[in-house]
This record gives sequence, structure tokens and C-alpha cells, in this order.
Amino acid sequence: MSFPQSIESPALARAARAARAGSGERTSPVAHGRVKHACSKGIFACSSFAGLAEMGRLMTTHQIHSLIVWQAGGARWGVVSDVDIAFAALSAPDAVADDLASPAPSIADEASLSSAIKLMRERRTSHLVVIDSASDRPIGVLSALDIAGIVGWAAA
Repeated sequence: MSFPQSIESPALARAARAARAGSGERTSPVAHGRVKHACSKGIFACSSFAGLAEMGRLMTTHQIHSLIVWQAGGARWGVVSDVDIAFAALSAPDAVADDLASPAPSIADEASLSSAIKLMRERRTSHLVVIDSASDRPIGVLSALDIAGIVGWAAA
């Protein structure tokens, strides 16, 4: 199993293990992590008019589980997941990205992973758009899978 190159989790995992070993207490590997160390860098996006086939090809080509949908001239964005596409394939085969997109909450790249997890839970989502603290522009996506990777690699 290979770990995605865009995630710096082996270094973060080593730091978490060292911190736990030095303190003698057991802490979560996400307790001291930052969003910028765990998120996937770059935005994979599609137009609001993209069909199921186009979105499915983009996701499988790039081995991702969601796409950002630019809406209203890029002033706001939504997210379409692989699960959304799978369900729409049966119930709404002519759906386009704008039909399937859910509002995509955002989080600053300097935020803690703990706050990201809380936001995911509150918003009932598994994806957050990551915003660069300096430029206020989207720079990536943090997924529940990214966080699971941090947890998994910390134990390795």
C-alpha cells in the first residue's frame, strides 16, 4: 500500500510518536497536527455542468473521492463525492455536478486537525476545502481519508 505523495503524514506521525514517548502519555496522533500537513494539495474541480461520466473519469484518473464544483462564477463552491455519483447513476443518470453538489465547508490551512474533525462532524461531511491563510484562496482538500491515514501511519 502506498501513501499519497501529497500527504506529509510519515513525518507528522514520527513527530507524534516522539511527543508521546517523551511525555509518557498516550495522545491521539491528530492532537497536535495541522490541516496543512494532512490535506491533499491542489484542487480537482469540474464545471457545474459536468455530467456523471465526466466526473467519474476525473475521479478515477486522479484516484480521488471528490471534486470541487465552482458555482456562481467561482464565488462559492460545492463538493461532489464518488458516493453521490454512484447513487445518481441509478436515480438521476442525467444529473450534472450542480445538481449533486453539497455546500463545501472550508477551513484554514493553519487550523488544527482536531478543529477540522469537529467541523466535519458538525457539518456531516467528509471533505473540507482548505484555504491558504495568507492568500485566502483554496489550496487543497482535507478528507476523512486523509485523517484516517494520519491515524494509521502514526501507529506504524
